[in-house]
Amino acid sequence: MRTEERAREIALRSLNAAPRTRHQLTELLTRREVPLEVIDPLLDRFEEVGLINDEEFARRWTQSRLASRGVARRALRQELVRKGVPSEVIESALADIDDDDELAAAIRLATRKLKTMTDQDAYSQRRRIFGMLARRGYSSSVTGMAIDQVLASTLEQ
Repeated sequence: MRTEERAREIALRSLNAAPRTRHQLTELLTRREVPLEVIDPLLDRFEEVGLINDEEFARRWTQSRLASRGVARRALRQELVRKGVPSEVIESALADIDDDDELAAAIRLATRKLKTMTDQDAYSQRRRIFGMLARRGYSSSVTGMAIDQVLASTLEQ
């Protein structure tokens, strides 16, 4: 099999499993010892036909991770950097997430976490929720607002 055909098969198989960035495919093909002079034209063609689209990847990734895992903008930025997404594309994708979206995600996470800690005192609950949200990339101000809202709604019930 020719090098170009082999590279195409590797890239298509990877894209079939999950969406990938141009950077991820470049790394994969490089690890598989495909020469750079084969990789660049192949990935250029993939971009032309829409098989690779870093902007769409970043937009979908941020929306999905915020909705399913409650990952904050700061952590999303780091994940996209690791995936090789250009910084201007990252900023554009993160611009779709506003402060209210981020706070709502933090509140959902805090509410879920609080349900698992019914046997603990308020101080321990606050400390553990704070730690969990901080590890997900939330700022201390968003974390504080989320905790206050969740604990206040628990007291009202």
